[in-house]
Amino acid sequence: ALAETIQRVARVLRALRVSIEDLSEYYAELIETSSPPGPRTRSANRSQSNRLLAGVQDRLLHPPPLISPHFDKFPLANGEMARLVYKERLMKEWEDKSVFRAEATISSVVVQVVVKFTQSYCREAHELLADASLAPALRYCAHERDVRMYVVVMDYVERAETWERLSPARAESLRKAVRLLHEKDIVFGDLRAPNVLGLEDRIMVIDFDWAGQMGSARYPEDISMGKNGISWPKGVKRGGLIEKEHDLDLMERVIAGQV
Repeated sequence: ALAETIQRVARVLRALRVSIEDLSEYYAELIETSSPPGPRTRSANRSQSNRLLAGVQDRLLHPPPLISPHFDKFPLANGEMARLVYKERLMKEWEDKSVFRAEATISSVVVQVVVKFTQSYCREAHELLADASLAPALRYCAHERDVRMYVVVMDYVERAETWERLSPARAESLRKAVRLLHEKDIVFGDLRAPNVLGLEDRIMVIDFDWAGQMGSARYPEDISMGKNGISWPKGVKRGGLIEKEHDLDLMERVIAGQV
């Protein structure tokens, strides 16, 4: 609820900023085009003002397709700063998801990345699977004070395939991913098909928002349950602890194409 409120306020503030910039531009142009009123200039100035106002209204009613986040750079291990240029918003069907595709300039090299803003994230779990090539390379992950959320920057996975049922090779790589996490007593929680990308003979796991240490990682209080929600394994409840058995149950369902 807090994240949604922050996002709504941010959108309102951004809209106000755009409005103020447009109005400032409008009045600046109006002053430049104005001349001392006279019988022949008054109607010309009025016509020019109407055209300018119509242009402002059109921009307000039809905003640009992407309003970029203000977070546009992040530090690298060598002390340099990587710069971000946002290209599009991903997961547009989920209004509460703030995930973007962007270009990151890293040491003069442009890299395609995904930038995610989230209330929680398990860096340890992501890095563990990334080291095994079972998750996208993680470029940055930290809780930003001015954003008041975690900002996660990872490589954009090209050529990821949609699938209905995992092939034996992909199924084995998913089992390996879960095994690596559980060996470190890390549970994942949200192990469903949307969070498993298909790549040739292996998979990549994404979305480590719920992951964490066994015994402390819990399901969100607002997870979708019930008749119209997701069919979670037995024992899953809002705010309850995430268990390894839950991951194993969901893993087999993913392999069979059931979740």
